[in-house]
Amino acid sequence: MIPSVEPNNEGSCERGLLGQSARKGRPLAYEFSRHCGSIEILQFLDREGSASVYLMSKRLTPTHTAIERALRWLLGRRLVECSPAEGFPFTKTFRLTEYGRAIVESPVRSWSEFSSD
Repeated sequence: MIPSVEPNNEGSCERGLLGQSARKGRPLAYEFSRHCGSIEILQFLDREGSASVYLMSKRLTPTHTAIERALRWLLGRRLVECSPAEGFPFTKTFRLTEYGRAIVESPVRSWSEFSSD
């Protein structure tokens, strides 16, 4: 479970210190390289639609801890959102936001157009 991530009324998740560690002015591709598994998570969510941390840790290469850290960073950048899983509200389900989908669907060379803030 990702600590300090709670769903808000709109069904997305927010952290209390959202984006505090953001490195302003750095290219988005650089920021992705600093967060192990973040690109793999975005691609997985694009294919699967939504998934829990447990499912991602079973199917993806990064460790469970790395996935949790990457998800916190992706939530802070508003690239993914989360909501309680159907039938089990203590588990969070993650999915791409419109902004996250735009990143996944765009060629890597155009990522400089997107802000990392």
